[in-house]
Amino acid sequence: MNTPQKPLVAVLDASEDLNNMLTEALDMEGYETVSDFVIEFRKGKKDILSFLNKYQPKVIIYDIALPYEENWQFFNYVRGIVHKDCRFVLVTTNKKVLDHLTGEGEAFEVIGKPFDLDTLLEAVRTSAEECT
Repeated sequence: MNTPQKPLVAVLDASEDLNNMLTEALDMEGYETVSDFVIEFRKGKKDILSFLNKYQPKVIIYDIALPYEENWQFFNYVRGIVHKDCRFVLVTTNKKVLDHLTGEGEAFEVIGKPFDLDTLLEAVRTSAEECT
């Protein structure tokens, strides 16, 4: 019996170490992963639309880092251009500020950093199930 393939997860964070750690953990869970840096897209050094079209992730782990307002605005742009089945798991170093920015959201979950890796993986599992 074939096991259904797990959806592709994109890790968009500010830290190379965190990108590597999350990608490795997700790979071990059986997810196909891609990663890059939010700032590269936000500053126009890379094209987010090309990235999203190329990989079409079902779940995006997205870091809302300093400056929070600018990164929150860019997240909203990204959220507006992804396919409708894409789900987000947001991470941040300042959950209190992000909670203020996000308010109620239905397509993403907010997890503060440092986070428990198991909690983050569970959020990805839940998000992946919602989009299949």
